[in-house]
Amino acid sequence: MDGNKKRSGSAQTPKTLESKLVATIMLVVALLVPFVYRTSIGFGASNTIRALFWEYGVSGNFTGFALARWSLSLDSLLYIIIHFLFVYMIWSFYEKKISRAQTITVGIFLELLKIGPSLPMILTILMEPGPFYVLILPFPVLFIAGLVMMFVFPPSKVTAPW
Repeated sequence: MDGNKKRSGSAQTPKTLESKLVATIMLVVALLVPFVYRTSIGFGASNTIRALFWEYGVSGNFTGFALARWSLSLDSLLYIIIHFLFVYMIWSFYEKKISRAQTITVGIFLELLKIGPSLPMILTILMEPGPFYVLILPFPVLFIAGLVMMFVFPPSKVTAPW
């Protein structure tokens, strides 16, 4: 051998302080900012803004904040998974595992997935407006925060020591 130590396992990119910091910021954003607006018209009409650990609702029987309800988290599981996938994509971009274009493309796709649960109701409202409906509209706050991070604070360029 030439004196170099053999690495076990696959080659890994170094985990930089920069990518960890960005992933932490994005994780905090994913946990705290609202990700969906839910409105229902008809019997028991209500309007709700939801985040992972809280919601703010206005309805006939309740107005105010609710914190850490498990039913809230289970009801919003699709949105939670999408948020964490996008945080992972941003981390991967800062680790230089994927490009900016790939990150944006996946982010747009994930945002479109969040519209999925409401699409049948939107089509129903457009074709046959009725006296009752529930509409869920996503907030793209995390996606916008990710775009800002990628363009305002791009990953630093690694310079070769030689």
